[in-house]
Amino acid sequence: MKKSLFGIFTSFLLLISCGEKNSTTFKEDKKVLNVAQSADAKSLDPHATNDSPSAGVMIQIYDSLVNVDENLNIIPNLAESWKEISPTKYQFNLKKGVLFHNGEELKASDVVFTFNRMLSSPRVSHIVGPMKTIKEISDYIVEIELSNPFAPMLYHLAHPASLILNEKAVIQNSDLYGQNPIGTGPFQLSNWIPGDKIILSKNNNYFKNPAKVDEINIKVVNEATNRVIGLETGELDMSINIAPIDINQVKSNKDLILLEDTGFGMNYLGFNTLKAPFNNKNIRKAIAYAINSEDIIEAVVLNSGTKANSPVPKGVFGYDQSIEPIEWNPNLSKEIIKNENLENKIKTKIWTNDDATRLQIAQIVQSQLKDVGIESSIESLEWGAFLEGTAREEHEIIILGWGNVTGDADYSLYPVFNTATDPSAGRRTIYSNTMVDQLLNNARETTNREIRLNAYSKVQEIIKEDVPLIPLYYPKYNVGINKKVKNFKISPMGHHSFYEIEL
Repeated sequence: MKKSLFGIFTSFLLLISCGEKNSTTFKEDKKVLNVAQSADAKSLDPHATNDSPSAGVMIQIYDSLVNVDENLNIIPNLAESWKEISPTKYQFNLKKGVLFHNGEELKASDVVFTFNRMLSSPRVSHIVGPMKTIKEISDYIVEIELSNPFAPMLYHLAHPASLILNEKAVIQNSDLYGQNPIGTGPFQLSNWIPGDKIILSKNNNYFKNPAKVDEINIKVVNEATNRVIGLETGELDMSINIAPIDINQVKSNKDLILLEDTGFGMNYLGFNTLKAPFNNKNIRKAIAYAINSEDIIEAVVLNSGTKANSPVPKGVFGYDQSIEPIEWNPNLSKEIIKNENLENKIKTKIWTNDDATRLQIAQIVQSQLKDVGIESSIESLEWGAFLEGTAREEHEIIILGWGNVTGDADYSLYPVFNTATDPSAGRRTIYSNTMVDQLLNNARETTNREIRLNAYSKVQEIIKEDVPLIPLYYPKYNVGINKKVKNFKISPMGHHSFYEIEL
């Protein structure tokens, strides 16, 4: 009997041992992608924010009706097809059997709910502003009617703010929805530790087939150097926004690859045009003459970027290469300041977020302003605090960037300069000009390419004259990856999909 009991006990131990071994093997087989980005998401509600760190996470969780491919062509996504009934009316046929993360099937009612909610948001309503009515024709057919023709309409439906929501989930979570997102995307939110990391898990019911990666850890790593160290030690598989000073370090590592793309970004110095003395166009122009952007490009971004002549990046429809940038001329800057009776009287604050590159830019700007008699201090704020403070119009001078996510000049100009746009949505200079408003509205309401190009050219000339901001340079998008990361492509829009990645 004792022998029999011993045999049973031994067998039990063997089963436990085998079970433990299988568990370990399972864990080892789990494909986990560790990604670093420089700032945390502000919200995962597409209608609550319009910033890059948030959008970079949201596009993994949600889908839009249509997508933009690498050649800037519109391609199907949740909508399997669509047709233009008239210049102001579109009909979209939804794919059937698409499931949200909560098990609900995507229906036309979710699309209607999404865009009606989007239109009520001051942060993103401008993106689909011409929408007048959204109708549910059937469970899988949606009709969108515009108040006027809108040439970049389909591109704006691919914007991160146009990602499709589940009506039931939004209503159930109410004010907490931004921390409890439900989409149809390849990944779903598993955990979010604010300021530390966001964990996404694979959606096994994804309508395009499940992703090859089981889990994504998106880690918040503010220090650019630490993002590179993480790559070198193997703690990270990918680092978004490699600082220019670290580029050669990544390139020289045999286990790493640096991916670069010119993209559609523009970094700038902006003014709060409501605050004295920056409500004076002449002072803004004087500062423009004081700033040598070539010093910034050489010393800070180490030539990983090109001098900007316009708020519209090269490669975007509507970019006007004939616009001449305001050239560095400190003597003229001093003369203008003296003529305004403000010689050695201007003191200001330069705001930037906690980004090493932007902080270095602010330091060079501070030095260049001092050369023309302007005293300034630098304040570096956490990303969320920076966005909230500028939305409340508390700033004076800011160092910031704007990414074009549609490939059309409307998105470089309308959200940034049109009076109808809320400061939280991009108009952080609080700039207003009725002629700019009219030109931008006219360009939106026609599909005639020549008329649109002419309007955008005139707007770029006016912006150069009024100087609500100073375009500094067009940056390159730099992403460092481990060689084991396969099938990853940089998006010129600046929001990179992880869906096709294999490890």
